[in-house]
Amino acid sequence: MATQYARQNATNSELDAKQIITNEDKMARMLRLNNDQFDALYDVVEETIINIRENIEDTDLELDDYEIYEVWNQLNKIRGKS
Repeated sequence: MATQYARQNATNSELDAKQIITNEDKMARMLRLNNDQFDALYDVVEETIINIRENIEDTDLELDDYEIYEVWNQLNKIRGKS
């Protein structure tokens, strides 16, 4: 795992776009949202999870096999529903 640091006088947009952590080709990213944007994102992801749950029965997949499920878990932690 490699940690990268922004230069001392970096602007907010430089900090927002900065890759913070690299771990086995996975990058940590930061997304700044206001409450309305968060709620909209949450609703879209929630609907996606509901659709996956409704249609997963006839497959060999599990909910954990979907990357969006990890996003869903993170959103629930932020919202306080972990």
